[in-house]
Amino acid sequence: MVIQSFYIVAWRGGQHIYSRTWTESDINPVLLSGLLASLELMALNLTSEYVNVVTLKNSRFFFLIDEPNKLLFVFITDTTEESPRFQEYLKLLNERFVKMFNPRRRDETDPRPLMDEYACNLFDNIVDTLVANWEKGETSLVDARIMDTLDVFSLFYNAALQRFLDQSTRETHWGRIHDIFHDNTLTNHPFHHLSITPNGVVDYNHLNPNELEYNRMLRALNKILRELVTLLHKVYSPESYQTLFFEYFVPLIHGEKIRLKTYQLIDSLVLELI
Repeated sequence: MVIQSFYIVAWRGGQHIYSRTWTESDINPVLLSGLLASLELMALNLTSEYVNVVTLKNSRFFFLIDEPNKLLFVFITDTTEESPRFQEYLKLLNERFVKMFNPRRRDETDPRPLMDEYACNLFDNIVDTLVANWEKGETSLVDARIMDTLDVFSLFYNAALQRFLDQSTRETHWGRIHDIFHDNTLTNHPFHHLSITPNGVVDYNHLNPNELEYNRMLRALNKILRELVTLLHKVYSPESYQTLFFEYFVPLIHGEKIRLKTYQLIDSLVLELI
């Protein structure tokens, strides 16, 4: 997880109140604050309700609105970030900010809370520490998600290659099997360490989860499975494939239903098998 910036903006007015940026940027925070408020207002006008996430070409914006205190809290990330916990993180920062600065105590002509330099520096440290800890935690969760997803797919790959196919049939179609894995991992260099042996064993032990982008990996895993299933349909008649499906794939689906549901793999994986 990489949070590029954190903003607090006067809700509806769009005045810049506070910002913290952890990547190089030439953007004027005052101008960006107005844009952030405009994005949420536009979404509100179009949908008649608050929108938590807005994705543009190169950036994703996570919003939290504090109506009582008339504040808009925003995380800016790249478009790959999709943590369901961003709202909770913003809520915690909302609570810390309100407790420290009492935003309702404002000058009537200025929507910004009264913020002295010492308190701002203290809040900087709080924000930096919390975001750094969240990023470490999210990275660990992503690594676990990557390894679990690899493990689940490898179980289905191994079932297809070792259970559906005997040694003779596997040897007959080895060229195509090798190409399926080779072609779908070649364009993703870190993923190229995914290997397949002539015995039908899929090995991912040499993959480094820190180097893998999850969605890109998932697309490759799905494509490999889809092409393996296409091969199995060529080897077996529909009746034979259905018999083997219920014998080998259905027990796996049942046994892995928790991970399939946790990582939302039912649609992306199970439907490829049918």
